Amino acid sequence: MAQVIEQPDLVNVAPGMAIQGFYILRKCELRTSKKGSAFLACELGDRSARISGKIWEDAENYYRELKVGEVVKVRGTVQEYQGLLDLSVEIVRMATDEDPIDPDKLIKMASEDLDALYNQILERIEALQNDHLKQLLQSIFGDEEFRKRFSRAPGGKLWHHAEFGGLLVHTVSLMELCQLLSGHYPDIDGELLLAGALLHDVGKIEELGGRWAIDYTDSGRLVGHVTQGAIFVDQCIQQQEEFPEELRMKLLHIIISHHGEKENGAPVVPKTLEALILSHIDELDAQINAWRHIIERDKDGHSSWSSYVNLIERHLYLGPREEDAAEDS
Repeated sequence: MAQVIEQPDLVNVAPGMAIQGFYILRKCELRTSKKGSAFLACELGDRSARISGKIWEDAENYYRELKVGEVVKVRGTVQEYQGLLDLSVEIVRMATDEDPIDPDKLIKMASEDLDALYNQILERIEALQNDHLKQLLQSIFGDEEFRKRFSRAPGGKLWHHAEFGGLLVHTVSLMELCQLLSGHYPDIDGELLLAGALLHDVGKIEELGGRWAIDYTDSGRLVGHVTQGAIFVDQCIQQQEEFPEELRMKLLHIIISHHGEKENGAPVVPKTLEALILSHIDELDAQINAWRHIIERDKDGHSSWSSYVNLIERHLYLGPREEDAAEDS
């Protein structure tokens, strides 16, 4: 029997390896094999990667005991099935408070200094000239409970900024892009655009949650972050004195239309310059972040191309292989 490797990062496992460690149970489905026996199809993850898994023995009891989104202790052997890695699980149990779990190996957090990023937002709000927008944003971002939730919230579940703290990273990136574009297009309302950037994804603090793994909340699935964000901002506006109705409509329009097209989930399409700009820079920043993640994940020097990415229906070019670069030097 192969030597069991304790707690390897999933990104480094290979066929034939016997592994044991604590991983997040991301999915767990009870299925029936072609022979009619029950088995569990699972997905396990850590901060580095995810791997599918199969539990063949005592599947129904495990299905009742295991909780998706929590940490389990697993022992199994890595196999290859149809070109993909798969873990044949031998033993699994829920983790306990006494187990030596290392959160840094499981939770994917943004690498940036989140306190510094949040302070950048506060400084930019302080410099606003529009008193109505300034007071609104100060009432929201100045709240300590909001700061905790916004700073930890992910920017997405799987595709872009899919890490705890990702929402803050994405928001500050848009804030900086807004500043550049406001200088380039002097006829737009730069402060309205900035407010839209800071608030466009605020509904994600309700839409996405999870202690260990990012997943949709019930309200996130039923309502969605676009609607949740618009409701939240409108409630905050109602608490402001004499907030102009025209400004309210324009700000809510940016939030509601920021997905750009109805087929992308936008209740309405952009109908102001500020809404148009925000929808495009939001998509640009999201795509760049996702592509960077794929490039970093797949760039091992042995292939010029990434694995096929179903969501965008293409491979990404990673540059010359190490062998080719060595021959050219």
